Amino acid sequence: METLNSKATTTKSTGMDSNMTNSSGVVLREDVFTCLSRNGETFRLVLTKTHLLLHNSKDHSRMSRYAVEDIFGCHTLRHKKQDASYTSAYICFYLYPRNKKKGLMSNIKYREKCVLVFEVKKSGNSFDKNLDIATLWKNETLGVLASKYPKWQLQESGSSNPNNNDGTKMVSTAISKDIMDHSTRTGEPKLPLASYLSFLRRFLVILNPKSGQGKTMEMFQDKVAPTLREAGVKMELLVTQHPGHARNMISSADLSEIDGIITVGGDGILYEVVNGLRAREDASRIANIPVGVIAGGSGNGLARSLAEYSGEAEDYLRNPVLSTTLAAARGKVLKVNLAEIDLDGKKIYSFLSVGWGLLADIDVESEVLRALGESRFTIWSFYRLAKLRSYKAKLSFVPSIVTSADKINQNEISKDRIQLVEPTIIDGDFVCIYATYQSYIGSDLVFAPNAAPNDGLIHLVYMLGDIGRARATQFLISIDKGAHLDVEGVKYVTVKEFTIEREGGIEGNPTIDGEKVAGDKIHVKLSPTPLNLFSL
Repeated sequence: METLNSKATTTKSTGMDSNMTNSSGVVLREDVFTCLSRNGETFRLVLTKTHLLLHNSKDHSRMSRYAVEDIFGCHTLRHKKQDASYTSAYICFYLYPRNKKKGLMSNIKYREKCVLVFEVKKSGNSFDKNLDIATLWKNETLGVLASKYPKWQLQESGSSNPNNNDGTKMVSTAISKDIMDHSTRTGEPKLPLASYLSFLRRFLVILNPKSGQGKTMEMFQDKVAPTLREAGVKMELLVTQHPGHARNMISSADLSEIDGIITVGGDGILYEVVNGLRAREDASRIANIPVGVIAGGSGNGLARSLAEYSGEAEDYLRNPVLSTTLAAARGKVLKVNLAEIDLDGKKIYSFLSVGWGLLADIDVESEVLRALGESRFTIWSFYRLAKLRSYKAKLSFVPSIVTSADKINQNEISKDRIQLVEPTIIDGDFVCIYATYQSYIGSDLVFAPNAAPNDGLIHLVYMLGDIGRARATQFLISIDKGAHLDVEGVKYVTVKEFTIEREGGIEGNPTIDGEKVAGDKIHVKLSPTPLNLFSL
């Protein structure tokens, strides 16, 4: 149970008033409380499986309705200055409804934080009795959320011992506990704690302090951690010390006690986590643990794609940190494409892209401008266009022809609806080869406009050596609108797998998820097991 600071009484309400309807379902809990967030007005508070309703006790025509989907946390509170004579307990709801308009003439609304604090003070009740009432409300609310957003469950594959006996290291020995965990006093509630416990989640947070402009720790402490705590998330934090640190820890740690992994940084830290999970001896049962992606790096292509898939694009563009934090806090799981890559016999997993040539050169070489954030890519694009290069290699792929009329605008495409044709082999000079399995490769780079989560397709783009500087320039300046595929000389095809090879080594800066690699042959295909990600 937390303490209530007197400042909570001045919390501004952002609720939406509307006419009362009967569409909110069966009443689960109902009572009359004073709302400190509404200037001390009294409301009849009603909880159903779909809504939280506030009926003004003085003006029955006024009602605020909040969808359960917009409730992200619920806690019981006590007053910070409470003594033996103070009997009030409090119930607090943390919500993020879409209320704030983009502009006066716009229909687009953004999520905005709304905190509702209700005083529970029944005549003749002791503090413990009032706390019991508040606790019943909390448990009922969290029970509704738990049934709507169930936790991921570890599959034990026949083992009776959830803690591995294979000598793996406990996570707690490698990381420090978050000392700000919520503690909850329950009194003697009539409702069992099962609803509360089924919603309580424990996440391993892996943070790269050098991501983006080197401010991820400050961002986490000021913006991410408070929101996750309000959502009832318990956190264990690992701050990476060197490249490969996250992968090494994830590949050997005991993860049986956590409900998900949250990465704070860019695509690089997620790359380590994904490959660490898939490299485990128990990968068949543990690799599917959900992963949350907090946008804190320079690229954030996957985070932007997730926002697009879940209808949160406007909120992401306005506040990517809040949008991705809410996705992790919500805990809803979305399956997305994951690629298996054979690099000269070494298996690597990729969630975003494989690149070579122009785009990969810009990505890798602009690292010297990392302190500038995402603008480094734009600046280096001018430099690389001025010194346009081509590389010799052999590209081979088998196009996938989707026979459905709506093509790939669906979450999944069954195998019988994809027809394979004869392989294509191109041996020559290339300015660029780039393939992705998501819609965005950066926050403002929509590389595969028609991509859908887990659509079973690789979106492959390539430009031959004779593309010319003018068309290469047009290609780059058109990606933010998704119009680059219409540029003359730009080839686009959806495939199930492809290969880039060159005897003696692939020149330039071949990349996997933005990480530079080296080798003679890169073979890419989609993994039969997708990647589970937290999404709104």
